[in-house]
Order: sequence, then structure tokens, then C-alpha cells
Amino acid sequence: NGALGNNTLGVAIPHWSTPVQGNASPCTGVPQYLGMHLQKLGTPNSMSLKVPAVHALLSVGSPCSVVHGAYAFLARLANCSTVQSCSFHWSFLALFFGAPAGGLFETDVRRDAWQALWIEVCGRMRKLRSRDVWGLLGSRLSPFGGPRERKAPAERDSCSSPASACTAVGGVGARVHQRCIVDGMLGRRLGYAAALADWEDVLGLYFDHPEKQTKVWAIMRHLAQSSFVLYFDVDMTIRPDSVRHGIVNLLVEAELAAGRRPSDVYARDSWPGTECVNSGFIALRNTRAAWLFLELWSEKSTWASAWDQSALAETILEVVGAEMRKLSGGTYGYESQCLPYLFPISNGLVPYRMYCDCWQAILGDLSGPFGQRRSRIVGFVNPERLDVNYVPSDLFNGHGGDLSNMRLLPRAGQPALDPLVVHWAGSSGEQRLQSMSLYMARRFNISAAARSCPRRPPLSRGVSGPGRASFGSRARAVRCCERLRAAAGAVSKEQLGYWGCCSWPPVRKA
Repeated sequence: NGALGNNTLGVAIPHWSTPVQGNASPCTGVPQYLGMHLQKLGTPNSMSLKVPAVHALLSVGSPCSVVHGAYAFLARLANCSTVQSCSFHWSFLALFFGAPAGGLFETDVRRDAWQALWIEVCGRMRKLRSRDVWGLLGSRLSPFGGPRERKAPAERDSCSSPASACTAVGGVGARVHQRCIVDGMLGRRLGYAAALADWEDVLGLYFDHPEKQTKVWAIMRHLAQSSFVLYFDVDMTIRPDSVRHGIVNLLVEAELAAGRRPSDVYARDSWPGTECVNSGFIALRNTRAAWLFLELWSEKSTWASAWDQSALAETILEVVGAEMRKLSGGTYGYESQCLPYLFPISNGLVPYRMYCDCWQAILGDLSGPFGQRRSRIVGFVNPERLDVNYVPSDLFNGHGGDLSNMRLLPRAGQPALDPLVVHWAGSSGEQRLQSMSLYMARRFNISAAARSCPRRPPLSRGVSGPGRASFGSRARAVRCCERLRAAAGAVSKEQLGYWGCCSWPPVRKA
């Protein structure tokens, strides 16, 4: 127990280690032995990872307690058999024993050892997840509808806080009596890792606030009693002049007009260079495919470093990939190529921008580019026709809380954009409330102090037909033009694509 330092919790050092006194003493001979032990662990199991010796992952002269802690995660990582288990042990190993946050390794040898391990972990998780997804969806998913499908979607008002769906995410969360070990790890007392490595079924590690994970259970609860559920985050404003049209009707009308069956799930489409998926909006019909979608989404709440948005984005790829695999007779589908980017790399950072780039590339290969997606299950709502999740902080970063900079008020002689729903994410709670109130007052002459909203607010000036308001936004064209004006000299085709200029329809000079 001396290897655990002053805050000993009575965690026994494994019998094969060499006892030392205090954290500062070197573990003479132990790192090499630990590496040999791990290689033996991998021998009988064909699915085992090829792991480096533990001393190759650590700085020279690491104390015995650090070696023990790294070994505890590495030994379990070598034989992990689920994405939940692999992500748990890899994430803690990278966060506490990898390079400093956002930094570099001090030697090439150590960097190469972590890189080799990362490649092994990525391959393992991809194989495991591809097997699990196809095992779940292979015989149950149909692109053509099926039982449990209620006709004639009905719209009704219902508000619910996601956190009210369940009091706790099943099995996830540290117990009160384990708090001291968690605090010890956060305080960089890495000897506690030997105890923490056994908690993969008890402890959750989240990229964002864990309460956000509960929205999927809130959706499930309401969908069981409805034919169609619309989910919106609470920090969103729906245009008051849309009430007479009905959001459900606006979502399905294009499909019905084309003689197509309505999609099972609806999400806002996005173009390269922006956040691939924002979970502030999601809509689902009560169908078998929608329930399978929710099942896959909820599974990811147990993955380390998961958050609601990344879980939703990956679920979209999995479902569309399974659909295309069925339609193509197994010729192509999604093989979890983007999955590794959901977890921290060896310096503890989650490369989510790389994930979104991968997401756009793979989704484009599976179902077509932005504005031309073709999926029978997931309806990608084109924001230029109907913008159900307009996020100013993503589209016009650095707006400073100014509605003109968000393009929600006229700016420099240019008209304001008219999205159906504005999502005020990315600023403080007080700033969001101020922006909401000012937007309603300036655009719709509605005061937040009013006791009730006007029954029939006037239609906006943007009209796409007789008496018909326009609820899409041209944010992509605005962003593209601004980037082009700001660019010094020639720009590459790759830059144009990343700015959304080349997505369909391409942005042209007026």
C-alpha cells in the first residue's frame, strides 16, 4: 500500500509486483516484467490486442504507483470485448498516462509506442462495433417500413425536461463511497488507477454534462404514446408565425408531394466545415426503424467520453450504413470508420473536428452529398428549405451576441435570414435569454413581458408562395461569400468545399 502515497485506500498491489516505499521510488525491473505479462495475456485469444510493454508508454523514471496504474488499464484493454470496455480503459489510459493535454511526447520512442497502441485499439473497436450493429440490425431493419408503424402523424403540444425521463442512467455514475478515489485520480494521484480500472460497469466518463444523455429516454417515453415526436432543446426559439403551418406538416410535405413514404427519423442536414450533427433537434415517427435507431443511440450512453451529440451522429451513420448494406446486397455499408475519432487520442483530446470531417465523407459516399442525401429511414432536412436547428455560434462564430452578426437582423444592407428554429447554444444562460427576448421583440414585435403570445402573428416577409412564409435560411451562401471576401489571393478547391461553396446548389456570384 505504500505505492499509493499518503491517501491510501487499502487497494492491494498485485502479487507479481515489487513492493516499494513511497511514490518517488523507482520500480526497478517491474516495467519490463509487466510488458512480458501483457504479451502472454494476448497469446490465447485471437482477438487480443498487440500491446507494448508498459514502460514504453511511460516517462523514464515513473514511480511504481504510476506503473501499477497504467498496467491496470493496459491489462484489461488487451482483452476488451466490447466498445464500452475498450473505450473505458483506453480513455482513462490516455487521459492520465498519455502526453500532457494537447501536448507532445518527450521522446519519439514513447510517441511511437502510443501510436502503435492507438492503431490496435481503433482496429479492435471498429471490428467489435461493426459486428454488433449488423447483428442487431441485420434481420430487423427494413428500409420499406413494417409493423409498429402508426399512420397519420398527429401533432400535439407536450413539453418535458430530458432529465425527468429517468433519475439516473442505469448503472452509470460513481457511488458516494468511491468519490475519494475519483478525486484522487483528478488530483493526479495515479496510484488510484489500479482500483479505478475495475469500475467500467460503475463509472461513466463523459465529454459533456451527463444529464444531456437522458434526452434519448425522454424521447422513448413520449414516442411510446405518440405517432410522431419532435424533440427540441430548451434553449431554442420557434418562430411564432409557423404555428398555423404545423412543424410536422412542414417536415413531411416534401416527401408526400413526391409520393414517398415519410422518413422514420428526421435530423438537420449539414455541409462540410460545420458541426456535422447537432442534437438540439430530432424528430421520429413511431416505427420499427425509429425504435431501432433509439436503441442504438441509447447504447452509446455507456461509452467512455461519449456525449449526446456524438452518439447521435454515430447512430445516423450506423443506421444509414445498415440500410445501404441491405439495399446493395452487402456490397457496401458503414464499417465504423469514424468511430475511433469519438474517443481521446494519446494526449487526452477528443478530435471531434476530425470526426465531423470523416462523418461528412462517409455519409456522402453512402447516401449522397449535402442537399442530395438519399435515405428511406433518415430524412436529412435541408436547412435551405426548412431550417429546424439554426445555430449562430456554429455558423457565425464570434458574433459577440449581436443579432446582426448572427444574421438574424439586417446587416450592412443585407436582409436577415429567416430560419424556422434558432438554437442559442454556445453562450451563457443569461446571454441566451437576452438574445431570445431581443429576437422576439425586433423580428416579431412580441415582448417577453407579455402574458400571452398573439394568436395570429403576422407572416414574415420571405414568401415562397401565395400566403406562404419561408422557413429556410441561406446561411451557407452567406458564409461562403464572407470567406471568399476575406480570403487574400487565390483559394483552393478544398477550401471552397470546406466553406460549403461547392455543395448543391453551388454558390454563385450575383
